[in-house]
Amino acid sequence: MPLTAAAATSLALLLIAYSAAGGDMVVTAGMKPWEGCGECHGLAGVAPNGHFPNLAAQDPFYLEKEMEDFRTGLRRNDHGQMGHAARRARGKTLAAIVRYFASLPPPPPSPDKLPRTIVREGRALLATGDRIRKVPACEGCHGPDPTPRFIAGRLDAQPAAYLEKELEDFRSGRRANDPRRMMQIIARRMSRAQITAVSRYLASQPHRGTGPSLR
Repeated sequence: MPLTAAAATSLALLLIAYSAAGGDMVVTAGMKPWEGCGECHGLAGVAPNGHFPNLAAQDPFYLEKEMEDFRTGLRRNDHGQMGHAARRARGKTLAAIVRYFASLPPPPPSPDKLPRTIVREGRALLATGDRIRKVPACEGCHGPDPTPRFIAGRLDAQPAAYLEKELEDFRSGRRANDPRRMMQIIARRMSRAQITAVSRYLASQPHRGTGPSLR
């Protein structure tokens, strides 16, 4: 589920932020390249707000891909910060930011106690999918050993609210940077109850690291 969900994700690089009073640009002179990302994603790569993805231990190639999609406008976020950030972070700056977040310790899973029905449905969607609805297993692309030769983000221990929003955005077409529209097709086949279940279940799962290099 190129997240984001995923991806995740979304990498806020050198955010262009404005004060509520006067719209003044925040001064970033002397900051490390990744310090501007901390406002939304946390300097430890764990987002303080569940609407933003965790970047800690995310696949570095996925982070690069999403930043390129933000830069070109293929992917957009709600208020445009990521487009501004991506256009200002390239080359060595982008490489440093990606390396920093990819090397951080994994984020912790959500401590929320889930109902058995959510666990059962979320686990099934992750491991086997839904044959009746023709929804493939999430694990096939987003697990530690993905089968397809394209880059997909890691979804373990991502905030449930972020995962659910990204799936709903794929479902509606607001997010459309998925290869061959795969996630848009899958999300439209899923019920909203399934989207909630798999999002909450993934948020509760320990991060298992990234898969083999795709380059």
